Amino acid sequence: GRVFDMRAQADGGPLVANIPCSALKGAMSAKSSAETVTIGCSGNQACIEDGVFTYVTRLIEGNYPNIDMVMPKSFASDISFDPGEFSDALKRAGVVASVNPSVTLFVEGDTMTIRAASADQGESTETIHVDMEGDPLTVSLNYRHILDCVDHNDAEMFLHANGAMSPVVFNSYGDVDMTYLLMPVR
Repeated sequence: GRVFDMRAQADGGPLVANIPCSALKGAMSAKSSAETVTIGCSGNQACIEDGVFTYVTRLIEGNYPNIDMVMPKSFASDISFDPGEFSDALKRAGVVASVNPSVTLFVEGDTMTIRAASADQGESTETIHVDMEGDPLTVSLNYRHILDCVDHNDAEMFLHANGAMSPVVFNSYGDVDMTYLLMPVR
């Protein structure tokens, strides 16, 4: 895996920046053999370098929310799945999610059903195999946000939830450990 070298601020304090996920994904997907990725910030821009490629991106303005306030401490449902299979099924179901980006995940036993519906384009349903522990789950999430976290991920992924109205957490532990917190669509 790659090592991140976060350059400290000029005043010696820690580097705190809201860097767009798409910029980090782009930097990490480069076919570089560099083991160290350096991230530095200046003004409203971040620079991500790995010795071969250099990415410059605009920082997200404002303060990042205190994630500890909304991150659940325990979960009633723990689901593991193959991200490639899930991503493919999500894309197929998402064809009808262009107007209404909400998709509903139904998980029970060893099956996850992904359902998208649109008044103009009808309904689409896809089913994949999962491993589940805990309570059955039904939750509606934004299709685009789910796709952002599972697309191009090779490591096994985990979905953790406490029900239809609670935050949902996606995790993966590959070259880079990732945690995605998604709020349900009401």
